[in-house]
Amino acid sequence: MGSAAYARIASTYDDLPVRHAVEPEPALIDWSGPASPRVLDIGCGTGLWLARQAALPCAPRLAGVDPSAEMLARARVRLSDADLRVAPAERLPFPDAAFDVVALRFCHHHFADRRGAWAELARVLSPGGVFVIENIDPVRMPGHWIFQCFPEARALDGRYPDDATLLTELREVGLEATAAARHTSGTIAFSEALRQARVRDQTHLVALDDAAFERGLAVLTALAEGDPAGQLSTESCVVTLRGRPL
Repeated sequence: MGSAAYARIASTYDDLPVRHAVEPEPALIDWSGPASPRVLDIGCGTGLWLARQAALPCAPRLAGVDPSAEMLARARVRLSDADLRVAPAERLPFPDAAFDVVALRFCHHHFADRRGAWAELARVLSPGGVFVIENIDPVRMPGHWIFQCFPEARALDGRYPDDATLLTELREVGLEATAAARHTSGTIAFSEALRQARVRDQTHLVALDDAAFERGLAVLTALAEGDPAGQLSTESCVVTLRGRPL
């Protein structure tokens, strides 16, 4: 899902309710370091995570990068005082040790050079800084509604490395972390799943070829039309890695 795809979905990206379920970063809630910590969000998108941190008592100084100019245009409306720049994770336009807290949320499966991105994370993180990396683990969420209706999407799971691989890669660039998984399950109405699918702004749907997408859409359409009150079971697994420089 490249920058061209994000240019297409930028105007609707914030419409998915789950994207607004953003919590304050614990490291910033309990911040005991220098006043106004310097905070970078890599792959910041429309700025939802940064906006949630902006109101914290520690008064963080916010910065963000994203390869999509269209996504950043929306972030600038939300965050008039943040330093927002168009850039990939593999080439951060900041000096060494520039940030006290660095976040990467739901983006590392897009990286062209994941190890290069980790090296840049290590470079811009201050010696006493902390980082957080968060993403889904599709392997641990086979019951997600997208996989039920669009089975070809499972072939895209290779973009998401497992915890052990990520921890090893981070250690290779001088970062130490621990991983924790949060698994949830529930239901989604046929009609809501169909609405979300039609927008086609979730990464597994964007990456599908058009034929596979249309087949799954036909399945969802038949479900929604056949049982307007019907629901699908669904599940998700979010993995969070937190750490510091070695």
